[in-house]
Amino acid sequence: MPGHRLAGIRTLSEAIADGVVRDDEVRAQAKHRVQAKHIEHESIRLSEMIDELFAISKINAGAA
Repeated sequence: MPGHRLAGIRTLSEAIADGVVRDDEVRAQAKHRVQAKHIEHESIRLSEMIDELFAISKINAGAA
């Protein structure tokens, strides 16, 4: 399921952005944190879009 994979991407990007990841090279570079925040934002946006598509699909199928 795509939402599950997006959740994993989101979790990893949040960990990098928050400095939780213990890799000193990654934590030391602010550029990676900015990129991780961007990935986090986009994964949230994609998850919301998928949820909306599922809702529309249910309405079109007459299930809602």
